[in-house]
Amino acid sequence: MLGCMPAWTQVMGPNPSYYIQTLNNLYQLNPAMAGSNGELTGFLTYHQQVISGFTDAPRHFSISVDAPFTKPQLVAFGGNIYTFRRSILQTTGLSGTFARKLILGKKTHTLQVGVSGGFFFNSLNPDGLNLADPAINRLNGKIQPDVSVGFNYRLKEFQFGVALPKLLSFSSIATDDNKKVTVLKSKPWANQLIYLLYDFELQGNWVLRPMLIYRSFTDATPGLELNARMFYDKKFWFGAALRQNFGPAAYVGYKTKKLSVSYAYKVATSKQDRYPNPAHEIQMGTYWGKLKKKKKFNVRGGARLKDAGTFTDAVAKAKARQANPTAPKEKEPATPDKIPFLIIRKGDTSGDMNSGNFLVVNSYEDIQEAQKEMLRLRYGTYGPTFTAKIGYNSVTKIHYVYIMEDTLEKVQAKAKDLKDKPHFENVSVIKVTNRPHGAGGE
Repeated sequence: MLGCMPAWTQVMGPNPSYYIQTLNNLYQLNPAMAGSNGELTGFLTYHQQVISGFTDAPRHFSISVDAPFTKPQLVAFGGNIYTFRRSILQTTGLSGTFARKLILGKKTHTLQVGVSGGFFFNSLNPDGLNLADPAINRLNGKIQPDVSVGFNYRLKEFQFGVALPKLLSFSSIATDDNKKVTVLKSKPWANQLIYLLYDFELQGNWVLRPMLIYRSFTDATPGLELNARMFYDKKFWFGAALRQNFGPAAYVGYKTKKLSVSYAYKVATSKQDRYPNPAHEIQMGTYWGKLKKKKKFNVRGGARLKDAGTFTDAVAKAKARQANPTAPKEKEPATPDKIPFLIIRKGDTSGDMNSGNFLVVNSYEDIQEAQKEMLRLRYGTYGPTFTAKIGYNSVTKIHYVYIMEDTLEKVQAKAKDLKDKPHFENVSVIKVTNRPHGAGGE
């Protein structure tokens, strides 16, 4: 009887990474991407095919959660539970994920590796079925292992990932005395998912992400997918995908600070066994913040996180971690033009900014955020263009995005001119000195 089932009932196997549209979470494509959102996140996804003349078209429901741990966010965990029904066959699965990030160079040159492990089992609707049929009995209620591995290589805005799902399976083999025993087999290359993507940062807070995906699964036709998405200010996105043998799809989404919602529609142009198969998919996300808070600083208003204390406190804590007890204490007296002013000691590493006076627009602990701000200033997102640069100080462990380096008087005068302009409310003057505290600094 199972052999009479139309192919669309088998087109999507129990592996969620095959049939989930690339909506808003790379973790559902690759276990190595657990924690890639930078905070504790949860996603609820519902996928429904619509096939004329059939009431039991494939539908899928899943809940996934993932989060990074440790302050540098080098370790992440995740979990996924799903149920997938097509006609008389339903698959239910549960898995957990561990991922590790390796820093190959700077923070934008990384390798992430991940492994997920769990199980799934099939169940059958008994109406009209002969459960004594060996072909049916082999499927009903049998627990199967669900093990996947993956990696994601990133160099700045380029990413390349490979996932190998369904590495293990139980199979029956005949012994010498014609008895059948169940053994665990490894099939590392039976299922593959490979992708390439690049984030092009455009003017006006727009980002274009083209993505090429190859999927090859034992229970489905292999093929390529070309996916292109536009983001605006990390809050709104829309895009389209064209999957070989399955036709085009389009999607749109919106994200607030704590919630997101996405909708995808696969156009009914492709056919499986002469049946048109359009599909709807909706995904809702929740964001609960970082488990280990990663402070981002701006020198005017103090730490950006509400409970991170003032900037003075943050710098004091940073300096307390230094081995050199003579690290200078910060100075934040209000100059006559009310421009925040700070004196810091020059760091000892080769990558530290040199001594001098700097007009700083914003400061970040995250190098990626500093690079984005530098590009916004260079491309005139805020109006005029600036020759913006990034300077790092190993004493405060902060990346400073600055647009001018000159005498203290000239830097303060320029800061005063910019202070009241939109997007420059956080300008400040930073003096980097190699003099030890108490040796005559300002």
